[in-house]
Amino acid sequence: VQFMSDLTQNLLDGLSEYSSAKMDKIYAMFDDKFPRQAEIEQRLERIFSQIAKLKPRVIGDTVFRRPPLFFSLCVALDSASKKIATNKIEEAAYAADATLNSDIPLSERSRADAEFYTACTATTQSIKSRRQRHSFIRKHLGI
Repeated sequence: VQFMSDLTQNLLDGLSEYSSAKMDKIYAMFDDKFPRQAEIEQRLERIFSQIAKLKPRVIGDTVFRRPPLFFSLCVALDSASKKIATNKIEEAAYAADATLNSDIPLSERSRADAEFYTACTATTQSIKSRRQRHSFIRKHLGI
């Protein structure tokens, strides 16, 4: 529930840091009525229909099995102006996995790769980490 609430909040307001206080305000604000329900349902359907077309182990065998990274993938897919080809998503997933699991010391990696690693291993719900992951994933998705 927390994952979907956070994802929905980010679809509504743009990429932001997670805050339980913010979630409480959103729950209170939309407790009785959620005026953008149809829009969010369509966007979530678009995101998850793309993910459902992936080979079965693409998420389970990569870093995207971790909720913060899966969250970032969802937000990146939503930010695309059109659907991303399934093979492009799969390539991006494996590229991210290879970057995070690389044996190359951080000091020898490209800046983008080092920032992605840090954004995946540090405070994952901070806006800085979310922006770095978002940028890295979008680049690998070609958007």
